[in-house]
Amino acid sequence: MRWAIAVGIVLIAWAVAVAVWPLHANGVSGSALWPNYAKAFSFATYQPLPANPTLGELRRAGVHLPQDAVAHRRHLAELLAVVGLIAICVGIAMRTFRRPLPH
Repeated sequence: MRWAIAVGIVLIAWAVAVAVWPLHANGVSGSALWPNYAKAFSFATYQPLPANPTLGELRRAGVHLPQDAVAHRRHLAELLAVVGLIAICVGIAMRTFRRPLPH
């Protein structure tokens, strides 16, 4: 019905807003659509790391990487857009396949 379509449109608009909203994370600026990564970023761990740690080793040590912040924001925007599209499809299906009320 109309409410499902309206909710779907609001969710898609929210997904666009989340995707273009500026990121405020260590080592990255810009939005999830157009991130600007810093050449270097700082971090501190309680465990010793090798001289040239891999991204996996940094994640296991608890370091929040700029790529993870961008990926999280992109996944959130994708989720909102998919749920919005589903709500629009449900609203259209409810309007299309509506049964007449029995008299």
